Amino acid sequence: MPVLTNIVVAPPNGSIETGWTQQFTAIAVYSNGDGADVTTSAAWSSSDPTIVTVDSSGLATAVGFGSVTVSGAYGGFTGQASLVATIPPPPPPPSTPDYAALLALAQQQMALYLSGQAVVSIDNPQLGRVEYNRTNISDLQRLINDLTAVVSPELALATRRRPISIEAWP
Repeated sequence: MPVLTNIVVAPPNGSIETGWTQQFTAIAVYSNGDGADVTTSAAWSSSDPTIVTVDSSGLATAVGFGSVTVSGAYGGFTGQASLVATIPPPPPPPSTPDYAALLALAQQQMALYLSGQAVVSIDNPQLGRVEYNRTNISDLQRLINDLTAVVSPELALATRRRPISIEAWP
């Protein structure tokens, strides 16, 4: 009759990001060379449950970051595997609109309007398509002014209108 000689935990090593899981399996190895999956019968543990927890089915969950040993025990034998829990990378920054390109487009559309085109439009990434005509062309001019202030603050200051003071002469 074959005798249990070892427990092998697989995969032998791994790496997951915090919040992710890794399934481990426990294989009982017998004296005749046969193996049996004893994953659900094994007693699972982590060397540091503040970094990785392991449930009764061998599912490891990274709850912190660092290196741990995951152990699966069965029939008096214990198999081990290494697992590294890493910090996930930060999310990518939100995309920034190309203000210079939007300013150039707004200026082009204003030039078309001034040359006699009745309706002009801009596809704004944040607002969608905006159409301008004689009733709201001042909004396009404000957009140009605002974009100029973002793209070229020095130019915006130089072209900003200054109040005119009128003094009364005696």
